[in-house]
Amino acid sequence: MDGKDYAIILGAPKCGTTSIAAWLGALPDTAQPRLKETLFFTDYPSRQWSGPGAQFVAPKPIGDAAFREQFSDNPNASLRVEASTDSLSCPSALEQISTFAERDDVRSVRLIAVVRDPVSRIVSEFEHTLKLGWQTGDLKTSLSKEAQRRAENWHPLFQHTARTRYAAQLAPYRERFGDQLLILDFHELTTPETLARLASFVGRDLENALPELERRNARHVSTRPQVKKLLSNGNALTLARKFVPQGLRPGLRALVEGPSRERYVPTSEEKNMILRSLETDIAACVKDPGIPTGNWTSLKDLELAR
Repeated sequence: MDGKDYAIILGAPKCGTTSIAAWLGALPDTAQPRLKETLFFTDYPSRQWSGPGAQFVAPKPIGDAAFREQFSDNPNASLRVEASTDSLSCPSALEQISTFAERDDVRSVRLIAVVRDPVSRIVSEFEHTLKLGWQTGDLKTSLSKEAQRRAENWHPLFQHTARTRYAAQLAPYRERFGDQLLILDFHELTTPETLARLASFVGRDLENALPELERRNARHVSTRPQVKKLLSNGNALTLARKFVPQGLRPGLRALVEGPSRERYVPTSEEKNMILRSLETDIAACVKDPGIPTGNWTSLKDLELAR
């Protein structure tokens, strides 16, 4: 069996990893898994998570054979892209990836991490829980309950600050993998310079790549998330198409979903809660030339809060 090259997108969550996976997956001689997030390198599928939506956040654990089967749509592709964004914040993932990189059927491993302004990342994650109807209220409440929820093993979508400790989480990967790890700036993902770096990093020619990186998984926060979830059900859609004329469908969808929520705008207090909790890690990121922080607008708020 010929060895395969792997591009493993570690995270962080809500930092454009879906977009990167789709862009890389469209390159020639490249394969993506059927599941965007296999969680193969984490121990999360075996965890007994709690909290709203816990039954949906982790697939069943998969072994080596099942992991290889994930790429069977294009089994001969020399590059495989895996994008489980919790690998960065999962303590056991580093050892799993290190062991995987030594396998005979693995020719090379390239790791990709993306960092985003900490406040923006956490707000986006909080919006996601609102969209799914897994919590209501304000970000302050969610942040104040985070420690308790972690103690009660609530799943990672509620671990806002824990998944935003970039310096601490990246350090062991940098030590182990060195220049096999590429750290990108979320705020510059669509620039030609970033795409050129990304293509070169995985050994691909940018001339054969998509002309631009399309933002995927964009936020749309519905005021009626459970209805929206119902409309994504295949059986419900088939039934609706049977009885609702095509011209009436867009209006009916908008009516039952309700209007979109306004984007969540964090208060100064909520920003300060995030920045105080992450101050040490943020300071380490700022001092580290390998971690791009130049587009983190919340750093100004941190300075004002001191």
